[in-house]
Amino acid sequence: MSDNSSDTLRDRDATDLYFDTVFQMYAALANRNYDEVAKLVRENMAYIPEWVEKTVSEQGSFDIASIPTLEQGGTVLALLGDEEGLTRMRELVYSIPHLARWAVKIREHQQDLGLFQAIENAVIQNPNCLQADVADLVHEDDSRRVSELISYLEKAGRLTRKREGRAYRLMHSSSDDSPDTSTAKAG
Repeated sequence: MSDNSSDTLRDRDATDLYFDTVFQMYAALANRNYDEVAKLVRENMAYIPEWVEKTVSEQGSFDIASIPTLEQGGTVLALLGDEEGLTRMRELVYSIPHLARWAVKIREHQQDLGLFQAIENAVIQNPNCLQADVADLVHEDDSRRVSELISYLEKAGRLTRKREGRAYRLMHSSSDDSPDTSTAKAG
């Protein structure tokens, strides 16, 4: 942790800082400001060790079911291609035994780095492909995960979706034939 983070922690409780940045992260997610989300994820990771320690000290255990920074935050880091941020996240999870159950999620985020790029490449190479076909195009068994990543790519403005009956056709945002993103609604 940097000296600046240490000074901040002395001034405010790590738990307050942890939750403040999580709430800010959710607001940035809602506004699709992924650069701000990534900044907040990196900041929040500095508060997690002391937050975990305090939680265990006060409650006798760490039975927290969800840590948004390690979940949605990691997906955003993968979306942005932030390998360094994901490496820091992995190091954090492996350095605190109470966070061990998030190791699988961190590995998934690291796999998503390549999967985001593979999805974009598949859509560029197969303009107007059906969303349901993308998992096969990128050789991924988990079609649910592919759909989730497509949603992130659409919200980030990198892909557009056009409803066709009960399906969606995909275009890369750089395509000349890509519809205006204001008409492509998440669904």
